[in-house]
Amino acid sequence: MKILVDAAMPYWQEYFADYTDVQAFTAGTINEYELSKVNVLLVRSTTKVNQALLNKMPELEFVGTATAGYDHFDIEAIEKRGIKWTAAGGCNAQAVCQYVLCALLNLACDDSFLLSEKRIAVVGHGNVGSKVAACLRKWGADVLIYDPPQQRDFKEQPVSTNSVQYCSFEDVLASDIICIHSPFNSDVEFPSKHMFNKSVLARLHAKQYLINAGRGELIDNAALLNIKQQDAYNSVNLVLDVWENEPNINRDLIQYCRYSSAHIAGHTLEGKAAGTDILYKKLKYHLKQAAKLDLSDFLPPFHLELPEALQNQLMSKTYFDEKEGQFIVKQLCTCIYDIKNDDRVFRRYMAQSTSFAKLRQQYPVRREFSALKVKTSQKSIAKLLAALGFCVSNSSSSSSY
Repeated sequence: MKILVDAAMPYWQEYFADYTDVQAFTAGTINEYELSKVNVLLVRSTTKVNQALLNKMPELEFVGTATAGYDHFDIEAIEKRGIKWTAAGGCNAQAVCQYVLCALLNLACDDSFLLSEKRIAVVGHGNVGSKVAACLRKWGADVLIYDPPQQRDFKEQPVSTNSVQYCSFEDVLASDIICIHSPFNSDVEFPSKHMFNKSVLARLHAKQYLINAGRGELIDNAALLNIKQQDAYNSVNLVLDVWENEPNINRDLIQYCRYSSAHIAGHTLEGKAAGTDILYKKLKYHLKQAAKLDLSDFLPPFHLELPEALQNQLMSKTYFDEKEGQFIVKQLCTCIYDIKNDDRVFRRYMAQSTSFAKLRQQYPVRREFSALKVKTSQKSIAKLLAALGFCVSNSSSSSSY
C-alpha cells in the first residue's frame, strides 16, 4: 500500500511508521510525485482534491483531510469514483474557541467592558460554535445561537434532545458581539456565502464587535472595506482570522481590523496533531486494523514560568471583583497565546508581501491552554480557567476543576 501524506501533519512519521511505503510532500509540490500508484492520500487544506488530481491517481481508494473543513474536496468527483473520504471534524475546535476567547478578553480589557454584561450571538453551532457558546455562558454572558440549518434538522427531534435556544438573524444584528463559526455551504434554503453582505454590514455600528474565525466567504470583504473606507469610526469593530479569496486576500482591509491574522485560529500543536490522530484512526478502521497509537503518546510536556506578579495574584488573593478577575484571566491567557503579537506580525508581514500562504506555513508552534497547569487560591478564578480549558487546581484543597 502506498501512502502520500502532507508533511505539515504533526507526527505523521510516528503514526504511519508501520506502513512500508509512505512519502511526504510539502504544500504545492504534490504534482512532483509519482501519483499513479498512490492508494491513500492524506492532505491539509492547501491541497485541492479535484477531478484533475483524481485523474492522476487511478489507484486511490482513501482520501482524508487533517482539517475540520473540506471545502478543498470535490465530493461529487470523489464519490463518483467510489473513493472513501473523511475529514477531521472538530480536531481544532478547542484551538479556535481559545483564539476567540483571547480576542474577546483583550477587547473587553482594552474597551473597559465585562463579558458578562454583553449579549453575544454565535453564528453557527457546530464543533467550534458550541464550544464558544458553552464557555461564554460560564462567564455569565447572554448567548444567542443562530444556526437555521441545525434548527431545521432538529425540528423533528424530541425537545429533550435539543436544549439550544435559537434566535433570528435580526437578533444577531442587534447583539453586542457577533462570533461567526458557520461553514461555507451552498444549502439551498440557507446559503452562507455573503451572509454578511453590504446591506447587513451597513446596519452594524461602532459599539458592536464582529469576529470571523469561521470562513472568509461569509463576509463580503469588498463591501466591508467600502464601508470602513467611508466611515471607519462609526462602523463595526473587526477581528478577522479568515478572509475571502485566501490566499489572495484584500490587504487594504487589514488596517481596519482591531486584530487580524492569517487563518491560524486553529493552528495549535494539539489541534493540528489531533487531525493526524483522527486520520490515522479512520484509516485503520477503513483497513479493518486495530489502532494502537493515541495523541497522548506524542504531545510533549509544556514548561512555562508565569510572571511572578501574576503568580502571586493567583496564589495570595482569595477574592477578585469581576473586572479584576477578567483582567487576571486575560493575562494568563496571553502567557499562552498573545493575539496582539500575531496581529503585529501579520500586519508587518502582509504590508511587504502577498504570500499569505507562506505566513501560515511558517506559523510557530502554539499550545492550547490545557498544556499549562495552573494553581490558584481563588475558587471563582479556578472555575473560569477550567471553563477555558486550563488544567487547574485549587491550592488550598489540591482538587482539580
